[in-house]
Amino acid sequence: MRIVGKGVQKYSGGAYRNMRKPKGNENMNIVSYKSVDNISFGMSEEEVIDILGKPLVQRYNYNNTLEYHYKNIIISFSKETKNVCECTIFSENIKINKMEFNWKDNLLKKLCQLDGTPYEFSGTVILFNLGIALSGFPCGDDNKSITAFCLGNWDKYKDKMKVFEI
Repeated sequence: MRIVGKGVQKYSGGAYRNMRKPKGNENMNIVSYKSVDNISFGMSEEEVIDILGKPLVQRYNYNNTLEYHYKNIIISFSKETKNVCECTIFSENIKINKMEFNWKDNLLKKLCQLDGTPYEFSGTVILFNLGIALSGFPCGDDNKSITAFCLGNWDKYKDKMKVFEI
């Protein structure tokens, strides 16, 4: 990892793997293609800091996308617009469009059925009808996450995706 700007770090591997694990049973609320809790897609960096405070870590990921890391959520900003485009959640208890879910309750199968048209890309299950992507679930990985994304954010990969079979 190296410093690339005032307090911003360049990702160079799994340095933050342990930081991503959820602590506690916080209930994160996703509204498809709109928001995660009080963070709305399209917000600026300043608006996010006004709501969540200074991030624990600021870094650029492997795609050179700016990320703000908080206790159990990572906020990603679009390279083009500089606004929030994804929120990755590490909490086991979530709400999606007011429906409650827990990772231990066969979440992958339930969400794939709810979405109706699941896709897979590089080990990640993408549910376009719900506006979320699930990582670590298909392979039983301990580092599971759910990423809520803004409209169009995953479209550029759609031709490389295959239909996911439960």
